[in-house]
Amino acid sequence: MSSSSLLTTDWVLGDFSARGLTRPEEITACMTSTGLLNGYERNSEAFGGDPDLVTLISDSAGGVLVEYQMISPLNRGLIQGVISVSESLNVSLEFSKKAGCDMSRPRARLFCLRTKDAQELAEIREEGLRKELNWRPNIDVVFIPRHPRHLRGENLTSPLPYMVGATSHDSSIFTLPYAGNPPTVARQRFNLETYASMFYQFKLKSVEKAVARSLLHEYGLIQDPMDPLDILTRAVQQNTDFLFGMPAEESARLHAAGGAKPDPNVGDPVSVQWPAYTASSRQFINLDTPTTVETFDRERQYLFATEVLPAIVAVGKEADIVTARPRQCKPCSRRRYWTPRILRCRSFNWLMRHD
Repeated sequence: MSSSSLLTTDWVLGDFSARGLTRPEEITACMTSTGLLNGYERNSEAFGGDPDLVTLISDSAGGVLVEYQMISPLNRGLIQGVISVSESLNVSLEFSKKAGCDMSRPRARLFCLRTKDAQELAEIREEGLRKELNWRPNIDVVFIPRHPRHLRGENLTSPLPYMVGATSHDSSIFTLPYAGNPPTVARQRFNLETYASMFYQFKLKSVEKAVARSLLHEYGLIQDPMDPLDILTRAVQQNTDFLFGMPAEESARLHAAGGAKPDPNVGDPVSVQWPAYTASSRQFINLDTPTTVETFDRERQYLFATEVLPAIVAVGKEADIVTARPRQCKPCSRRRYWTPRILRCRSFNWLMRHD
């Protein structure tokens, strides 16, 4: 490229900013990046850049942020490309429930959160850190008007060049410290039940066990004894799939559903030939040594992560609702029941005795 510039940004106001809990006129994490994009468009020449060639790139939590920037209607025309690594696009509702703002309408929910005392929200945030509470942004009707999956389905981002991916064994950092020494299936079962309790906020212990059991069986963690190295390998793969790999695959499919995309191999010379990701080919590039082009061949795990497990969770939530309903005892009826006429007939009784 003849000229390029690199701009970085940071979040302000901490967790309140990330959730969009500050007032609309104040700067939030997502709005910080949007403001930066607008400012760069107006002043790009001073940075030696081109406002028509803006690419967002980040990984992990930053990968989530650039995904939100890509789908937000506030950024139409400000972004020409996105690179998202190890992202997991989602929306936080559990934080709202913890704060007593479990409204069905997003605008009402956000208004309720913004009226809460800052200390109260900070305490929920600290408790959430200890319990791994989902901390992603809320649907605020402005920056994120609808659920991200619905926004991706509207094909608003399909013309953008989009690179998404994950790293092999990406979740080792989250898996190894809690695997046990030596690792056992029983420990993995405990970890998954704890995760289900914290992340999904189930009320029934049986539902937590059902979620954990489904994950264990899907990844071959059946029962002890098992080889400790085999347990570690399967547990890391399982967590990598659900935190990074399968969300990246889902994002790629949603983006590909929008139709034809710009060819990344046209324009500035590149050192590798990028394959076209389509619904029929599912090809991706493995940036290893040597670099190879491969085909996604883990459809079973993808369907489990995007369809089977969400269905199990939905049934569990319904079971929680039913269990929480107060039991109502119907009053005993005073209606008198009479013997049917035919049973009172002498002829019928005689037939029954002389059959």
